[in-house]
This record gives sequence, C-alpha cells and structure tokens, in this order.
Amino acid sequence: LVVRFSGVSDASWRGAVARSSGTALLVGTGIGTVSLVAGLCIGGQVGAAFAALGVVLPGLLLQDAWRYSFFAAGVGRKAFVNDVVWAVALVPAMVVAAHVGSVTAFLLAWGGSAAAAAGYGCLQSGIRPRPAGA
Repeated sequence: LVVRFSGVSDASWRGAVARSSGTALLVGTGIGTVSLVAGLCIGGQVGAAFAALGVVLPGLLLQDAWRYSFFAAGVGRKAFVNDVVWAVALVPAMVVAAHVGSVTAFLLAWGGSAAAAAGYGCLQSGIRPRPAGA
C-alpha cells in the first residue's frame, strides 16, 4: 500500500485502502480463529492467552492497516492521532488489567484498545473495510 499507492489520486487511494483494510480484517480473523481454537485446545493460562490473542487480532491488524494507509496518503498526522487514541484507550484498560492481574487481561486490554483505535480509523478515513474486495 505504501509503495504502490503513495501519491495517487484520492479515488485510487480510497479503493486500495478499502481492500487493504478488508485484507487486514480477513487475515486477522483467519489467524485469530486458529489462535482461538489453539488456545481452547491448550487450556490453562497459556491457552487463555492464545484465545485472547485470537479475539483481538482482527482489531490489531486493522489499526495497523489504518496507520500505513494514512502514511501512504501523506497524512502522518492522522496516523499519529490514531495512535494517540489507542494510547488513551490503553491507559484505563491497563489499569483494569492490572487489577485482574493476568496475561490474558493484559492481552485483552492491549487488543481491545487497538480495536477502539481501529474503529476511530474508520471514522477518520471515512472508508469502510471491504473484505469482499480483498
């Protein structure tokens, strides 16, 4: 995305971003499903951590896709703002995770706050991820 769609027309960029963010969701969901199933099979604390990672992976990959998309468009300021949203959401989530005191809670806090920033990225860009076009 950054190499091929930097400096292109807005329409080309928007189409590429819809597809690439859709790909991020598909890959995150696919690998997340594998991680979730593996976690359920493994069990225990390690299994719970794998399951939590599986749940949050789509949001993590989508947030990352927004960051690269904004840099490709030459609006690094939007990437920065999106990362700030993630950081602001992460602080209270980490406080809650610290009270719970498990690796799973920290993974859910990290990924859940990334999902919040990913949702904000949709609002920032005005683009809906298009998994069907991925």
